[in-house]
Amino acid sequence: MRILLVTTAAPHRPSHDAARVLVSQLIDHLGDRHLVGVVAATGAADTAFARAWLAARVAFADIVPAHRWRRPLSGRPDGGLRALAAAVRRASAGFRPDVVHLEGAVLAPLARAADAPCVLVCHESPAARARDEANAPAPPWRR
Repeated sequence: MRILLVTTAAPHRPSHDAARVLVSQLIDHLGDRHLVGVVAATGAADTAFARAWLAARVAFADIVPAHRWRRPLSGRPDGGLRALAAAVRRASAGFRPDVVHLEGAVLAPLARAADAPCVLVCHESPAARARDEANAPAPPWRR
């Protein structure tokens, strides 16, 4: 199976960034049995070592410069999402994934850019945390 992982930060290890570690663990675990490709945004923390780590473990990698994800007033996609969407389209044409893994809710609009079924992973949803907080029993002094 061909799996395309799309993330806002280029995965590598060692790293202290949870987003990088989660995707790098997926690469290590899935890479033995599947062809794995990565589309990611690059930032200041990405080094030549990090790119070499990634290149040694995946069949396809497209790293694009990181930009702002959403416009501040409207919340519509901005340059970062447009750059990743273009990279996902290139990956769909060249790598031809069977499934696309979108790492984080900010990447949800990219599901339209992929030619394969998408899995949207939201590790920490603010809405779920707010719902849990609202359903929590109130202490006696608040009743």
